[in-house]
Amino acid sequence: MYAIVKTGGKQYKVAQGDIFEVEKLDVEPGGTVELDVIFLADGSKVTVEGDALGKAKVFAEVIEHFKGDKEIVFKFKKRKNYKRLRGHRQDYTRLLVQDISPTGIAPKKKAVEKKAEAVEKKAAKAKDADAAKEDAAKEDAKATTSAEATTSAEATATVEVAEAKEAVEKKPAIEKKATAEKKPAAEKKATAATTKAKSTATAKKSTTTTAKKSAATAKKDASAQAAEEKPAAKTATKTAAAKTAAATKTAAAAKKTASTKKATPAKKAASPKESASTKKSTAKKATTEEKPAAKKAASTKKPATKKATAANTAEKKTTAKKTAPKKESKDESKDSKAE
Repeated sequence: MYAIVKTGGKQYKVAQGDIFEVEKLDVEPGGTVELDVIFLADGSKVTVEGDALGKAKVFAEVIEHFKGDKEIVFKFKKRKNYKRLRGHRQDYTRLLVQDISPTGIAPKKKAVEKKAEAVEKKAAKAKDADAAKEDAAKEDAKATTSAEATTSAEATATVEVAEAKEAVEKKPAIEKKATAEKKPAAEKKATAATTKAKSTATAKKSTTTTAKKSAATAKKDASAQAAEEKPAAKTATKTAAAKTAAATKTAAAAKKTASTKKATPAKKAASPKESASTKKSTAKKATTEEKPAAKKAASTKKPATKKATAANTAEKKTTAKKTAPKKESKDESKDSKAE
């Protein structure tokens, strides 16, 4: 038997014991939900009419509420500088179908619980069987590896035993040859060691005697040098004291000369105010010297100008005299015409 159920604007094909996801329902986990049936099929019998389906219902248990996968929502408008990026996760409810009843009667809880327990037991048994298979495979792998290790160890042991036997058999012959070859070599080494010991003893004695003689000569030389250096050291101290006294005198003289040099530039260097006053005084002297020269030049120029003015006045008088008779002749001609 199966039915087609409608919820959340969607249709789902459902059978007893199925688990499916639906849009979120406002029911707490563990509660039961009644779903409307659109189509009902029981073997060869099919009910599609509204009156018969009005009574039929599907009862389901709420297992949990959860969120689906994230869906990205992107909005864009060209040439408008408009971009929006959002994410969305839809809320869902997981349901377990308890029973499909054509009459609309709710099932007994005990029966539903028994069925759920049976389903859980089957799942647990399947998990246990898988775990047992995995353990068996692991044990087989360990056994094979251990067997391989033992075989390899046995092989190496047999090889080592064979090598040891061969070495034991070869040792006596090798030892005989070595002893025969080592005897003359050992005697030669012993004689060489004795000769070396004697030569080292004689060398040590000679070195000790030469060292004593050199130490005595060194002491004598050191005493002679010390006797010669004493008067030289006294003269050196006297010369050093004289040099220090001369140096102090020269330093004092240098300080005095430096102080005098510092004082003289202060006297010579005039302040800006004094330099300005000196400049003004020189300028006044120059102007006073220039004034009499200018007066003399003016006095020399005045007589020439007086003579020029007198000549001009004389010329004007002569021109006036010449023009006067013409006017009189004109007046006379006018009078004659009138008569």
